[in-house]
Amino acid sequence: MTISLYTTGDVKQYTAQEIEAVKELKEYSIPIDYLLFLKTYGLGEINNLLMFNIPDKDYVKSTFSEYMDIWQWEEGDEQKALDSISIGSTIDGDVICLIDAEVPYMILPRHSERPIKLNSLAEVIVHYDKMYGLKGDYYFDSYDDWERLSFDDFIQFKERRMEVVEQMHQAFLKEYTFDKAYHTEEQPLYLMKEIGGWIRFDLVYGHSVQLKYQKRHAEKAVEVYDFLQEIMKL
Repeated sequence: MTISLYTTGDVKQYTAQEIEAVKELKEYSIPIDYLLFLKTYGLGEINNLLMFNIPDKDYVKSTFSEYMDIWQWEEGDEQKALDSISIGSTIDGDVICLIDAEVPYMILPRHSERPIKLNSLAEVIVHYDKMYGLKGDYYFDSYDDWERLSFDDFIQFKERRMEVVEQMHQAFLKEYTFDKAYHTEEQPLYLMKEIGGWIRFDLVYGHSVQLKYQKRHAEKAVEVYDFLQEIMKL
């Protein structure tokens, strides 16, 4: 099974030297599909839910060694987890690890007592696809050279804050084009390749509007930000 990811901006692929450094983290073979993922996409997030971070051979041991009894273990798996390489996490606090060459992937869930072992990275992604209802519509948000701008001072508008956020939302839709849209009913998120990122409007609580971009696309991103600032002031 292969997973194809839509990318929001320019990815920073792992170099051959960086791949070799990952291989040397443990004595067992690092799964080919994970190395291919790093060579293709590098580090970043899938749908702002599943994060792929710098692989770390010490994270689980240093963070959970005194708390491993929060999970129920099959024979031998606790030590495998302690000796694992953490490669990612989720918005809910799960930790994704590489444990050995036989069944390479282990999920240490934040809200369950039973770790989950999986055979491939695609299975890990599909697991969270089912959990979060992504329906196979994935996008990858690179960690390379990114910045975030926020409009957070909506409390000043008191009971009008929802109205103000909606005005900004409608003005954005009239002024700019986007490449893909998610969660359009409640917290619409619009992917824009022009900025190498996305913009999100909180239409549920009216608390914030956030814009994430890659610095190499800062000119366009700041243009969008300044435009919405003017709408916010009206």
